Amino acid sequence: MADGAGEKVKVVLSGIVGIVVILGLITFVYWITGRDTILTHLFAPSTTGVTENDPAPVDGIEPEPVIAPPVPESDRWTCFWDPTMNENWHDDVLCTRGSQMDRPILLPDWEFVTEADIMQEAEAYEDWLNQ
Repeated sequence: MADGAGEKVKVVLSGIVGIVVILGLITFVYWITGRDTILTHLFAPSTTGVTENDPAPVDGIEPEPVIAPPVPESDRWTCFWDPTMNENWHDDVLCTRGSQMDRPILLPDWEFVTEADIMQEAEAYEDWLNQ
């Protein structure tokens, strides 16, 4: 009888070990692939956005919305070096006037353009824009 009971204990223990290994593998795969596990949801902090430091809401009073001041429109164009990383040296200058933008193609007939060359041309283009 002792032999039969020992065999049953071995079978039960091997079954439990198998289940634990399978659950561990599933958890590992979920963790590797970035998926949430049930433990994440059980122990995650509240996502309501309210913290203990927030003031208590007052009934009937709506908070005033924060409105950013308008950006003043400049009356002059300004051109500056702004590389585009598109293998085209001729458009590496950006000109702005307030919220308006212009990206001119400068020195289009030149095969190779240096920053000094294009900035000299950008100054002339800026002067032309501000006439």
